[in-house]
Amino acid sequence: MADLSDRNTEQSVISVKKVTWVWFFLVLATLLAAVIGSAGHAGMLGAVVTLGLLIAKSQLVVDHFMELRHVDWHWRLLLSAYSVVIGGLVLLAYWMSISA
Repeated sequence: MADLSDRNTEQSVISVKKVTWVWFFLVLATLLAAVIGSAGHAGMLGAVVTLGLLIAKSQLVVDHFMELRHVDWHWRLLLSAYSVVIGGLVLLAYWMSISA
């Protein structure tokens, strides 16, 4: 019985460490996106990098904080596609605004 409790405790510590690193990456990615977005000369490359960070961050939230990495593939695909579609629409709107 003690062995099972020790294993569960070790798994919980590993899980907390992993989620903490994911959270740390999310904070850094958010700060990086804010710096890129606030730069007046970021342009299309800055928009693409910022949207790439958005998609990576949303996938991490789906996988680690919503814990959908163990569900059926169609649920993960739905939420992953959502961030890609929204990001693509934002990029399209940005591109249309600078080409007009």
